[in-house]
Amino acid sequence: MQKGNQLKSCYKKGLSSPNTRPSSPRSVSMRGIGAAHTLYPAFAARRVGMTERVCRVARIANHGFTLIELLVVVLIIGILAAVALPQYNKAVMKSRYAALKTLTKSIADAQEIYYLANGVYATSFDGLAIETNGTPNATNTNQTYDRVNVCTIGTNYTQCYSYTIKMGYRIYWTNTTNAPQSRRLCVTGVGNENALQSQICKQETKATSPFAQAEMEVDWAYQ
Repeated sequence: MQKGNQLKSCYKKGLSSPNTRPSSPRSVSMRGIGAAHTLYPAFAARRVGMTERVCRVARIANHGFTLIELLVVVLIIGILAAVALPQYNKAVMKSRYAALKTLTKSIADAQEIYYLANGVYATSFDGLAIETNGTPNATNTNQTYDRVNVCTIGTNYTQCYSYTIKMGYRIYWTNTTNAPQSRRLCVTGVGNENALQSQICKQETKATSPFAQAEMEVDWAYQ
């Protein structure tokens, strides 16, 4: 309603066209200010200019957007989404992988404490002085899991793996063999070196080539 009133006011004042301007500020009829327009032409010109700008904005708001303008906006949004979405997914995966590293290190430290006390490593979570916040596997006591992660005590390592991001972190025990020099691996559940998981592992480990590769797994050793 307000926009319509503004347009009507513009038409009444003869300013319906943006090119319509008075020939001289002195010829403008301005009620309520007496002879100010005669004594102060600059003031009258500013007043006319402000009126024209208000009318021009009212006309634009009344007409809305054209189809081309809407298509340009949709195109810009699509380009931004195409650029931002992969970076967002990568940031989420790196964050969840960092949480896996923390959990795995806690279990590995508990294993080393167990070894110092007993001379051997624990084969199940029952003997470790650690709370993983997961549910023990009823069949395999060397596993504990929650909704997305599974932690495993292997033959010579501890590993936590996330099925959501298809990545895991493995730490080999100190007194064991057949392990990389750093005794740490970034594990992926995708058998492709160019997958996003492998790209993150390469950045994390600083490795140039995989430590081990299978059909559905690529492991990267920390350098």
